[in-house]
Amino acid sequence: MNDQLQRELTRAFERLSAGAPPPGLAEGALRRAGRTTLVRRVGAAGAALAVLAVAGATAATLRTTAAAPGPRTTAGSSTPATRPGTVAVTAYGCGGGRVDAHGQYVQDDSLLLDRTTGRYARVPYCQVLPSPDGRLAAVFRSGSERVGILDVASRQVRWIDGYAGRPAWSPDSRTLLLTGGPLVQGQAAKSDPANIGFVLVDVRAMRSQFHPVAEAANGFGSAAVFLPDGRTIAITGCACTPGATHEGEWPVTHISLYDLRGALVRTLPATQGLWSAAAFSPDGTRMVLGPQLQYGTVRVQVADVPTAAVRRSVLLPQDSAFVGWYDNQQLVVLTGVSDRTGRSARLVVVDLAGHPVRTVPLLGDPVARSAVDILLGPATGLPGTATATVF
Repeated sequence: MNDQLQRELTRAFERLSAGAPPPGLAEGALRRAGRTTLVRRVGAAGAALAVLAVAGATAATLRTTAAAPGPRTTAGSSTPATRPGTVAVTAYGCGGGRVDAHGQYVQDDSLLLDRTTGRYARVPYCQVLPSPDGRLAAVFRSGSERVGILDVASRQVRWIDGYAGRPAWSPDSRTLLLTGGPLVQGQAAKSDPANIGFVLVDVRAMRSQFHPVAEAANGFGSAAVFLPDGRTIAITGCACTPGATHEGEWPVTHISLYDLRGALVRTLPATQGLWSAAAFSPDGTRMVLGPQLQYGTVRVQVADVPTAAVRRSVLLPQDSAFVGWYDNQQLVVLTGVSDRTGRSARLVVVDLAGHPVRTVPLLGDPVARSAVDILLGPATGLPGTATATVF
């Protein structure tokens, strides 16, 4: 979901909560965002976790509260057991709430893999981003700017007060990156360069530090990502004016690389974007660059991480969206994202020529079968009794 669409939907939901919705409210929000048709989208990991504030400041206070009430039961699989594999689905996220038949905004649940049990726990957050080690997850409620760090085992959440932004994890799971800043009131304050950048949250020491970065004020919603080295942060850029509207997506012009203090290291030319850590190959040498909004026929690029030099272009199967890498030579896509035939959506492993190699059915749980964000991780260490989707 792009920045403009997120803003329009948020305004629509705020008006819904104030009373009965006027006719065509949701449709109008989508139309103003420049999209007439939306399909289920897999936003390579954290890309779909767009938090609405776009700014940052000097320190955040983290306070621990119990996660909002929700079922603690695990979701079962449609099959009696999962056969061995190397890759597991670590989360099925809904990507946003919905408006029910009565015009009320409803927060849907997500499924999050508990690596100690090998089962999915239903959590009361529609958007969830597991840490690479699986112990934690970044969560927030749709329509809210509050970002929390969920302990998967205890279900306790430490909410980050005073800051908001789009979350991404460092490769070692020790730092949460928020592309955004302080929770300020008014569009002028949110557009102030002093309030635009990224926040690094040390999740163990509970310390946060804001770094102003002008590049974060772009038309993409500022999806900053850690590179595999853990010392460099990448932000996809465009030749766009902050606050301006655009029909469809802004064209990508470059990827800017920053150190952990917010200093520009170098700028890489690019025509496609880097949106999440799911784009990186397991060996960390290559990355998948592609459109932020994925639907219809999608062509992605496989590029070198250090230079963004494109090594090959891959046309994904029809009606599919990129999910992540299976190994260093194969990708995983979700097909059936806008299938009108009634067939179930499914994961497909494809080679770097775009040819299907293997099909994986989704979990039978209703949350999984309607998931917008499907996140992958290694299956290493899961117990033999695991019922998670492993392939």
